[in-house]
Amino acid sequence: MRKQPVIWIWVLILFSGCFEIKREIAAPEIVIEEDTLPPPPVCKEDSLMVLLAERDKLIDSLEIVAISLSQMMEDTLGPNRVALDSVTKIMYDNDWRPFQDVNTVYHSIFENPDYTSDGFDFPVGKPDGDGYYVARRFMQNNHLGDDFNARTGGDTDLGDKVYSIANGYVCFAMDLKGGWGKTVRIVHKMMDGRYVESLYSHCDMIYVKRGQYVKRGDLIGTIGTAHGQYPAHLHLELRTEINMPLGTGYSNYPDGYVAPTLFIRDNRPRW
Repeated sequence: MRKQPVIWIWVLILFSGCFEIKREIAAPEIVIEEDTLPPPPVCKEDSLMVLLAERDKLIDSLEIVAISLSQMMEDTLGPNRVALDSVTKIMYDNDWRPFQDVNTVYHSIFENPDYTSDGFDFPVGKPDGDGYYVARRFMQNNHLGDDFNARTGGDTDLGDKVYSIANGYVCFAMDLKGGWGKTVRIVHKMMDGRYVESLYSHCDMIYVKRGQYVKRGDLIGTIGTAHGQYPAHLHLELRTEINMPLGTGYSNYPDGYVAPTLFIRDNRPRW
């Protein structure tokens, strides 16, 4: 009779152990999610900084637009920027074809040493430019040449003589109409073997033709107005890279061009 309590104790222990195991197995998994904190309030100073940053971006974008517009105007405006009509363009393309091998071609053209440049004079008021001044200088408002005017003013220099600044070979002589008018291009070989090219534009008359040799001071034309496009003057360009395209007379990038007056002064005849 004394053994029964012991047996019931063991039965209770086993029963409670099974119940705990079952409870652990059957208990659902509980996931505790972290609380999502609300974003911190933005202070007034932060808001102001954001507004200032947006304003700076807007100003930058407006400056870019302004620069683009100014570049577009530089590319489309100016006294020489009148497009060539189709007939003139065909004539221009047929009458002036850039040489592919410049050194070989001009080496043969200048085989006669008498046509190597012995120095440079001014294209008007020869030889020293007497009675004339430069009304618009090289790179003034992106101008690629020097504009020569008589000191007497107005159109008093209309018809004045224009001379070749040095010995050379006429590679182009033609009326381009539009903003260029009658234009002459002459290639010069210097004593050190370098080549430069002079361009004379807005002429009233042209007295030379393509393929002709000229000497320093030879008459090549007269000052004009490019068929009334502007007051009489001579537009002179000097290019250290020969056979370049005609161009527009204005550019932000003067690669291949030099200031005509300064170049002439630095390369006057030695005798």
